[in-house]
Amino acid sequence: MYLTAAREYRCSHSNAKQSFYRSFNAVFGKVGRCASAEVVVELLKTKCLPSLLYGIEACPVNKSVIKSLKFVINNAFRK
Repeated sequence: MYLTAAREYRCSHSNAKQSFYRSFNAVFGKVGRCASAEVVVELLKTKCLPSLLYGIEACPVNKSVIKSLKFVINNAFRK
């Protein structure tokens, strides 16, 4: 979580998104298409989501941030 320069308190979630994609690609690269969908979803929930959601409660979250985080998760499920 990074603070951005603004008139009000804001956080940047780009580093969290990069960390999520990095961990998801590492997990998906190891198990790939060999594992069932249930295993991949469980690994996503236990290994990747914490890196995306770390510190989210400390920052104000508006609709655009929620939409951006949902896009990241949906993008992983599409893969």
